[in-house]
Amino acid sequence: YSHHMDDAQKLTYLVEIKKEVGGMTQLLDDILLVRKLEAGMFSFNPEKANFESLLRNIVRASQTLTGNSHAISLNIECDSSSIMIDNNLMRHIINNLLSNAIKYSPHGKSIDVTLARKNHELILKVADYGIGIPDIEIDRVFDTFFRAENSAGIGGTGLGLSVVKTAVELHGGTVSVESAVNKGTVFTIR
Repeated sequence: YSHHMDDAQKLTYLVEIKKEVGGMTQLLDDILLVRKLEAGMFSFNPEKANFESLLRNIVRASQTLTGNSHAISLNIECDSSSIMIDNNLMRHIINNLLSNAIKYSPHGKSIDVTLARKNHELILKVADYGIGIPDIEIDRVFDTFFRAENSAGIGGTGLGLSVVKTAVELHGGTVSVESAVNKGTVFTIR
């Protein structure tokens, strides 16, 4: 029916389709990864990689998907051009955290991504200024299929943060979360 639409209407539909495809791809990736981990069929393959380049590419792609709805600022404070990571798992980690930050933040709110090094430890932070996580539920955010009460009406399966935690732990790292309702959430990976 494109001949019945003007260019602005076509662009609106294309942006929406692109957003939905991104969400479906993330869901399928998460389900596949969870199944592989549960079945013991996942192989952890760390290799020397340019983490900064990977991070920049993922942030750029996420910014393209969000359009003008959220500004994603990236602040890199250290050299991470040669570290040992599993690229596929690291993509899952970053994509899930960015996807959640965007999904749970009101239109126009920014997302801050920071990469730093402290005491030989690489630290990645993803901060949003969205709905936050209630105090009584924050200890459960990494549980498979858990969704906070205030996330009702916002799409999601409760798989993403479980995948993040598992992927971070396979790298020998830790993930933590700080949050306040209606003020935002910060995920920190070390």
